[in-house]
Amino acid sequence: MTEQSDAFRAELKAAGLTQADFRRLIERLAGPHVVDLCWHLPTGVIDRRFSPPVSQAPDGAVVTLSLRVGAHQPGRTKRQPYRVHCHDDSGEVVLVFFHAHGDYLKSVLPQGETRFVSGRVEHYNDALQMTHPDHILDEQERYRFSAQAMKHFYI
Repeated sequence: MTEQSDAFRAELKAAGLTQADFRRLIERLAGPHVVDLCWHLPTGVIDRRFSPPVSQAPDGAVVTLSLRVGAHQPGRTKRQPYRVHCHDDSGEVVLVFFHAHGDYLKSVLPQGETRFVSGRVEHYNDALQMTHPDHILDEQERYRFSAQAMKHFYI
């Protein structure tokens, strides 16, 4: 036990912290009692590993889809959403963006390219859509993302 506490003190010293500094940091995070840290549990988990074909994506589920980007359809007025039509071998999904910047979306979602898109899918007017996807990744980014596919969140 003393070897572990000596190693911990050495790491604090190397980081430029004293034990009092560390106590204050923990107190700001969890409260005045260290046991409070044990009760600071995640309130939920978002699992982005589910990756069905578009035709099998269930309504309301968070999914990660591999899509080929199709046509961009800007809204005719400022109040209308910007839509990007995408598809895979099994079906089509529309990515919907409100208050969008078309130039940015064209650079992130170039027509004809494959992108991995993660977010909640819903049916609207008999079409599958994803409004404001949480993540839009190219093939290289997807490998870094797969290590973080489960996200815990706290209140």
